[in-house]
Amino acid sequence: MKETGWIIKNIIKSLLNMKGGLLLYLFIPLAGIILSTVIHGSDNPDIRIGVVDEDKSGLTKDTFSFLKGLENMNVEKISIKQQEESLTAGEKDLIIIFNSGFEESVKRGKPEGIELVSLKGEEATAFVKSYLASYIDNVASIAHGTEGDEEFQLVYNRYQNSEVSVTAGTLENTSQYKQMTYSSIGFLIVIMLSFAMSLSLLILKEKETRTYYRITAAPITARQYVAANIIVNMIVMSVQVILTLTVMKVVFHIDYGLASWQLFSLMFLFSFVSVGLSLALISFVNSTSAAPALQNAVLIPTCMLSGCFWPIEVMPDSIQKLADFLPQKWVLETITKFQEGKGLEDLYMNFIVLFSFGIAFFLIAIYKFSRNKSVRTFV
Repeated sequence: MKETGWIIKNIIKSLLNMKGGLLLYLFIPLAGIILSTVIHGSDNPDIRIGVVDEDKSGLTKDTFSFLKGLENMNVEKISIKQQEESLTAGEKDLIIIFNSGFEESVKRGKPEGIELVSLKGEEATAFVKSYLASYIDNVASIAHGTEGDEEFQLVYNRYQNSEVSVTAGTLENTSQYKQMTYSSIGFLIVIMLSFAMSLSLLILKEKETRTYYRITAAPITARQYVAANIIVNMIVMSVQVILTLTVMKVVFHIDYGLASWQLFSLMFLFSFVSVGLSLALISFVNSTSAAPALQNAVLIPTCMLSGCFWPIEVMPDSIQKLADFLPQKWVLETITKFQEGKGLEDLYMNFIVLFSFGIAFFLIAIYKFSRNKSVRTFV
């Protein structure tokens, strides 16, 4: 224990000599929060919807009118050729496609032939889905309780022209805060991994200066050396997480959409995983010049595939399946599930998977460091 404490002091001393690097990594996640606030922070922005009517029926026209009558929605008709361009250019948040035969399927009591396409995932579609489902289900119920087109049309017209007394209230739209949390945490994940990698580079520097070999030649094992690095990494990463979550809550007033302790526990566990991953990667290189190339080849691509920069739903199914093997994806998925109202009893397997990632990475690092007895000069 005494030996481990000495190594910890040595690492902290080296860390404080990083010429502002420590403060940079502690505060740079705040840039992600600001960026997320700019992108998602406007108050109740209108959802821009494009409607493609391939059915060209009376029901699709009525549904279009229904959508235009809703608040916070900017709805207009577009052609099938315009749909892809409208999404990729950012002109529309959501495209609703009524395929041919939609009205007939509703009259049969089995609505089908409607598609919702969005690059923003559930953020844009969930709100609209609920309204569409209610409206179309009502029409399908009318069709189920009537016989023939004439009777259906009579009841349907009464339904359309009925006067219903409605009391309207305003509900706080928390979806933007959930998306801000998702984006901010995605950026924080990237920074945490980068910082863990930078901190683990101290091991390589000590190898190059032969300090590492002098340490392990003394009554200090490779396990103690790695354990000291883990402790320092975890301390700094925990401070980084606490600082980021506090600024999100206190300064920017962002509602996480889940309990603070749940989010902190999850990010603390990911700190454990990110430190393990950085040590495992460092164990495979023999010089500080090779480490940045390995970092760029592993960290950024895996963060992209995991959904740290954009919703994972926009990627092909094959890529989404590949992301199941990446810890970043499990963190973001767990946050989303918590925001949907699921509890720890429903998501304990996610925590087990993340913990398993961390253990696997640490075992690889310990094995590689314990096997590396080379004292050759680094080039």
